[in-house]
Amino acid sequence: MHAEFINKPISGKYPEKHFGSITPDCLWVKFTDDENEWVGSFETGWVQDVKLIFQLKNHKAFIIVNGHGYLIDLNLKEQINESVISYMESALYYAENDTIYFIDGFDIKYVNSDGSVDVLFSDYNFDKIRLTKIKDNKLHAKYWHYQTNTDSFDFEIDLITKEIKDSFYIEEKQMNTDKPKIGLVDRIKNYFNKS
Repeated sequence: MHAEFINKPISGKYPEKHFGSITPDCLWVKFTDDENEWVGSFETGWVQDVKLIFQLKNHKAFIIVNGHGYLIDLNLKEQINESVISYMESALYYAENDTIYFIDGFDIKYVNSDGSVDVLFSDYNFDKIRLTKIKDNKLHAKYWHYQTNTDSFDFEIDLITKEIKDSFYIEEKQMNTDKPKIGLVDRIKNYFNKS
């Protein structure tokens, strides 16, 4: 099945199915296969410019419209997840395990093909994070920690072992090991010598 975002169609042109509340801001997706065409309207969230369609296995699709996520059974034309997943800022699909990984503003989470949502990682306070790729069972991201630096840092988590690699902590370790250690007495002497 092919799925694509479209402008609001003329009423009655295609069979319609509505997901979430029907509002003037709904976004529309057209679903097409060899046998039929239909459209779905999707209530949007507050995260602007996050519009994605992921084709999953077994005739399912995951639709993200301005931060709201919907897992759709394309044969039944029904939403699989019990409630809308909100505030999705960034998302990637990993075909090997038929799972969507996403950022909800706070944590790295995932939704599998049965609609259940779980937390993959929540131990950091990211100021902003964007998922970049999944390769060799590792989820890669760029994140910002504005209290420390305006540059981004690289983050990687192994999807199986949950092992983490983080360039912020690597850089911090390198900076700390490059400097000679100064004892308390020497720091006090340096302070008074500057005065």
